[in-house]
Amino acid sequence: MTQIESLRRCYICGAVLQTTDSSKEGYIAPETLSSHSDKDVLLCRSCYTKRKFNRFPSFVQHDDTFRTMIEDAIASEAMLVLIIDLTSFECSFDPRLPSSINGNKIVIGNKRDLLPSSWSDDKLKSHIIEVFQRNGISLRSEEIFLTSLLSSDTDISAIQNAIESKRHGHDVYILGSLGAGKSKFFDAYL
Repeated sequence: MTQIESLRRCYICGAVLQTTDSSKEGYIAPETLSSHSDKDVLLCRSCYTKRKFNRFPSFVQHDDTFRTMIEDAIASEAMLVLIIDLTSFECSFDPRLPSSINGNKIVIGNKRDLLPSSWSDDKLKSHIIEVFQRNGISLRSEEIFLTSLLSSDTDISAIQNAIESKRHGHDVYILGSLGAGKSKFFDAYL
């Protein structure tokens, strides 16, 4: 009888877990891997660090392919939906976004429920506008929606209506950093 060896993957990023090269994706400490059964959920060191200690890069980093995709979307008059994590706004905003996104866009500030209720929505929107303007991107208060996508009963009908009225039949691109809430928004939208 032959022995079947299972391939273990990181629960978050899907990388194959490996214990040989800590500079490559999927690295997990050998003692961590050996101390857990095949049925346990495991995370690579990178995902564990990001989840456990919120150690995201100082800002989102995209390659030239991302920038080209955004510029193509803008050229085709596509609707851009930028989702930002309000609890980590400076880390979820990429200052290298092209200033040409001044056109058809909506900004969704997610995780509003995690901020103090004493913070007014108007002040939050003003801060978001200020950060965008500092980076050469014009933004109006009516283009910003503050929500909490984690809750399954979140009403996003105002966001849906804004997207449908502004997209004019063009494609819609949903953009955001790791953990900002893109998947939750997509689920709620559908």
